[in-house]
Amino acid sequence: MKKIKYHSLILTLALISLATIFLSGVTAHAEDGARRYDFTSSNPSVLDDFTIVNEDAAEYELKSDGLHFGRNTGDINGTKTNVQNLFLTDVSDSYVIETHIKLDAPWLYPEAQACLVVFDDYTDFVKLGFQGRNVALCYSVGGKLTDGFASTSLPATTKEVWLRIEKENSNYSAFYSTNGTNFFRIGGAVAELEATKAGFYVGWNGYSDRAPQDVLFDYFSVTPKEAEVLPMDKTLVLNKETVKLEYGKSFALEAVSSDPDTDVGELTYESSDESIVT
Repeated sequence: MKKIKYHSLILTLALISLATIFLSGVTAHAEDGARRYDFTSSNPSVLDDFTIVNEDAAEYELKSDGLHFGRNTGDINGTKTNVQNLFLTDVSDSYVIETHIKLDAPWLYPEAQACLVVFDDYTDFVKLGFQGRNVALCYSVGGKLTDGFASTSLPATTKEVWLRIEKENSNYSAFYSTNGTNFFRIGGAVAELEATKAGFYVGWNGYSDRAPQDVLFDYFSVTPKEAEVLPMDKTLVLNKETVKLEYGKSFALEAVSSDPDTDVGELTYESSDESIVT
């Protein structure tokens, strides 16, 4: 059998003695490139993939239960450039980023925040923050911050939240959970970003004469978004699904995408008699 791979897209052709050809199935999948950084290992190598912007090593510490942050008073909001200990790693294409945040006590001040962020620079970003008694989504393009924030209120006793941002092309969707299982969508954004860096940070924690709270992240994950599984007729179109040939005659099977913006690429086929079909 000959097999030519087009990523994980598979086209199967079966043949009978008169060279009857038919399409048996097409399925599209994204390549697996998921990463999960477990900060409960106490192994500093877990941070090797991260760049730390405006690092202050005295205000974060990797412990057995996660990555802890202390006094981090800066922020990213379209005008401020004083964020501290912004952890960023490389991302690409469409993806889902997620983290889990724990506080030693509910936020004492409404400005205090722990955030998940897609970051080009201080004027171009999308961030989702556990801030005060809310979870809020905001973004900035070219230094213009969103006029209205998509947000949801949390109980005053909330001390832990899971945050998730899904990116597909220039579309961003924000989700939160209070149990790590049931996620709720807060809102979305359309932002033309390079979006090749993503990560997390703590802001407005312990500024002025206020005592900082202990903030913990126990993991950060990056998961490529899987392509939607499409029916065959929405993916490939053959010039013939069945053909019968007389001896000595030939026929060229052609496949094109039903979406003019999608490249068919290489295809996989199987031949029951390679002396007939090659």
